[in-house]
Amino acid sequence: MAARPPVLVVDNDTLSLSTTARCLRRSGYEIAVATCGAAALCTPGRFWCAVFDVDLADGSGIDFAEQLSRARRVDRIVFFSASPTTSERARAEHIGTFVDKLAGVAELTCAVADIPTVRSARRSCAACDIARQ
Repeated sequence: MAARPPVLVVDNDTLSLSTTARCLRRSGYEIAVATCGAAALCTPGRFWCAVFDVDLADGSGIDFAEQLSRARRVDRIVFFSASPTTSERARAEHIGTFVDKLAGVAELTCAVADIPTVRSARRSCAACDIARQ
């Protein structure tokens, strides 16, 4: 499988980070990881997509995602989080796509693959089929 564009995954929960990175890697993406927002800003390169948890140890994933976007280092942003407030979720959805962690990595993989109607397109998403394995 040819490598897909680079994706940056940012999460301070190491289990969630490794699971997410492994799933996206298995779907063919080149993956870079960071365990905090500051590390994400220091990760070299330009990314087709960045996947951020909203709650990071060193601040808001939304703020760090905005910084990467303003620097033109990322084309699209997906938030993968379990516990944002209503206002945080609304803010995240204004900037990018939001996927609840309870929906799982298959749903996230479809969002990263930029399928417009993620839930309705799940059956036809090859990346999701890989993620479910």
